Amino acid sequence: MSHWSAALARLDTCDETAKWARAQPDYATAWATCRRGDWMLWLLGRPDMSAPWSDERKPLVACAAACAAGALEFMLAGLTRDSAEILLSVLQAWCEGAATRADVEQAQAETYASYTYYAAATASVAESATLAAFGVSDIVVAAICYQGNYGDIDRARARSLGASADIVRSRYPTGPVLA
Repeated sequence: MSHWSAALARLDTCDETAKWARAQPDYATAWATCRRGDWMLWLLGRPDMSAPWSDERKPLVACAAACAAGALEFMLAGLTRDSAEILLSVLQAWCEGAATRADVEQAQAETYASYTYYAAATASVAESATLAAFGVSDIVVAAICYQGNYGDIDRARARSLGASADIVRSRYPTGPVLA
């Protein structure tokens, strides 16, 4: 009988995730103890067959946006942070039915304009919850680098990913079914 983590290999998970999963006794333990919100969002997004911008996608987008919002604490106040906060607020409104796709796309464009590469990581939350998982950690690294506080990058990234894992677990107490 193979280890439960063999199911992750069929999903083309990264080597780091596969190695960590092989050290976990079972899937329930892995989900309960994982400190990588990006991995968890990726896994939730993989089997999600809902269409982008669909009502079915909204809970996952809201979860990813909440994770990205937690990373904002690492950003200095200013245009980039302001536009990222606006984007996340518009995303939340879209998830609640109070904003349109056009509203989100406009907020995305403004965020892209204020800080092209790393804002794109945050903006990707609306388009794909799977890609947004990677944006959560990227925006933390960008924010720390932007502040010139390079020594805290690893600690901030770990703290943000751990907080993201807690957010994901609060909304998805158990992971998705692995085929």
